[in-house]
Amino acid sequence: MDIFILVGSVGSFLIFLPVHVIALRRISDRGVIPTFWLTYICVVVVTHSILGLMSTMSGMNIGLTMSLTAVSFVLSTLLTGNYFMGIFGLMESSIRMRVLGEVVRAGEDGVSRRTLLGQYNHEKIVDRRLARFISSGDIAYVNGAYTSRKPFTFFLIPALVLRLFWWAFGRTNIVYIK
Repeated sequence: MDIFILVGSVGSFLIFLPVHVIALRRISDRGVIPTFWLTYICVVVVTHSILGLMSTMSGMNIGLTMSLTAVSFVLSTLLTGNYFMGIFGLMESSIRMRVLGEVVRAGEDGVSRRTLLGQYNHEKIVDRRLARFISSGDIAYVNGAYTSRKPFTFFLIPALVLRLFWWAFGRTNIVYIK
């Protein structure tokens, strides 16, 4: 039974990785996040359906098969969610990671503090993030102001998780979300 869960969750995640890379190479920047999750849903449904069918045909109880498939689905979703957060979450946009990358790329010659400050001043950082949100369709620049185009965006997930933690620990919520 453990092998069923392991094969279902890790197997579908490992199949998802190359499939989503192929899918993401064929779309525009605006559809990256929906395509990511749509690809995941398609892969997980197909892989778990095949796994469930094979186990039922081998004589496993249908109720047990459904329970194991549900657990496998949850684990697969958690694996994919962690992968998603690693790419689109805090690690992707972290200045700390980018500065470290610049230092590593500079190699033996190194990089000066002045050069790093020139690349990472507040104006440039804000402009890059605004450009990313505009290209993803999450915000729009209209009449000199930035406005939200969607009631929900996946970029808010880290803030929602933080909000949940603050609520769970009985603290005042420091994250504002409409």
